[in-house]
Amino acid sequence: MSDIHSLSNRHAALESKIAEEQNRPRPDTETIQRLKITKLHIKDRMEGVSTRPYGSKDHIFLKK
Repeated sequence: MSDIHSLSNRHAALESKIAEEQNRPRPDTETIQRLKITKLHIKDRMEGVSTRPYGSKDHIFLKK
């Protein structure tokens, strides 16, 4: 369960960074795009963690 908690924290942090960048007077669209893509990757990983069977060893594929 700590995997999902860690990923959730990273997802929330990225959301904050995206909002911060969007609220700048001249937002960097490339940075926003990169952050959004990273956020989507984390969301996909969160879904994988939450749907894997209890005791599965798939978590080794989720680590970077």
